Amino acid sequence: MLCIVLEEMKLVMSGSFATNRRFYDDKHFPRGFSRSGVFTIKEAQVLESFGHAFKELDEQIRQPNDVVEQHFVAVCRGEQTAESLEEKTWLKFKQRTGRRRFHALVGSPKVIAGNDDYVSNDDDDVALED
Repeated sequence: MLCIVLEEMKLVMSGSFATNRRFYDDKHFPRGFSRSGVFTIKEAQVLESFGHAFKELDEQIRQPNDVVEQHFVAVCRGEQTAESLEEKTWLKFKQRTGRRRFHALVGSPKVIAGNDDYVSNDDDDVALED
């Protein structure tokens, strides 16, 4: 716990990801990040403390203040690989809350070319007389 607090203090002192609001996502994590089972305690605390800054940087609402934030933006754009806990945590958050791909389970049957055994049933219609 002390280690987590020290890392947060280091980021706050350096000015990186400065924000004065706690970050929550009640839509995807109604019980909070720490109780979701998706994030570690450390990751949940990083999201709650710096999530608004992460989101603003990712959506280009806010301009990066220093080299750390510039690297974060490059990671969000896919230009760099995630190295820090903050970058990895934000990418994990985006992956869990992003669009889910939809795969339909229906389809048409394959038509096998050159199948001579296929017989049409159209000729088998019998007209019934009253």
